Formats: sequence, structure tokens, C-alpha cells
Amino acid sequence: MRRMTVLALAGLGAGVGSVLSGCDTVKAPPAGRADTIKMEQYPGIVAQDGLNQWLGFNEPVFETGTPDRPARVTVPTRSLADVGMNVQYRFLWFDDKGRPVRTQQEGWRFINIQPRAQVMLDSNALETAAKSWRLELRSAR
Repeated sequence: MRRMTVLALAGLGAGVGSVLSGCDTVKAPPAGRADTIKMEQYPGIVAQDGLNQWLGFNEPVFETGTPDRPARVTVPTRSLADVGMNVQYRFLWFDDKGRPVRTQQEGWRFINIQPRAQVMLDSNALETAAKSWRLELRSAR
């Protein structure tokens, strides 16, 4: 009987020990997920709020900057809708490594695009370090 008690206590002790050693007392924060879209694959024109259905874009005209003149871009944009629409847009500029050129970034601009009309959305980089751009558009309800 004594031998069975010792075996039972030993088994219980081993079970408790394995449960306690399996507990993680240090809780690490959750890791971030990898983005499946690489920076070079990210679209240069991002139309949010369903605007991709109602706006069409022609080939952008990009003028590379020089040491004394920043880059410039013009994006011909046309409404595909039968009604006018209010849109906000902004250009973001990036250096040659894909990092944002943060100084004096432009804010959101407002434009009313008439039905089936084409407008020219343009921007000048404010620094000669800017080598590429992204246009973001959203609804201005």
C-alpha cells in the first residue's frame, strides 16, 4: 500500500512539474504580419472608397528632378460617372530607397470633377531627394 502511495505521489509530482514548466511566464507581444505586396509592386495611384470604379487614369507625366530642380508629376484623371463628384487627393514623395520624404509633405487637396470630364492632378516635390511618388485619392463627401 505504501509503495502504491509513493508511486501515485511521484506520478502526480511529475505531472504537476510538466504542467508548470510548460507555462510561459513572459508574454511576448504578437508579431506583425508580413505584407504580401512588396514596395515596388505597390500601386502608384491608390483610389480609396470605391473611387477606382468611377475614375480613370491616363499615363502619368513624370519629370525627374535634378540637383537644382525637384521632381514633378502630372496625372491625367477622368470621371467615368454621369454625375459630378467631390474628391480629395494628395501626392506622397519618396527618396531613392523608398522612404517618405517627410519635410513639408502636402496635405489633402479638394477638387470637384464634373461628369465625364478630365482634370490634371499635379504636384512638385518640395525636395530634390524625392525620386518617386504615389497619388492617393478618397471621397470628399
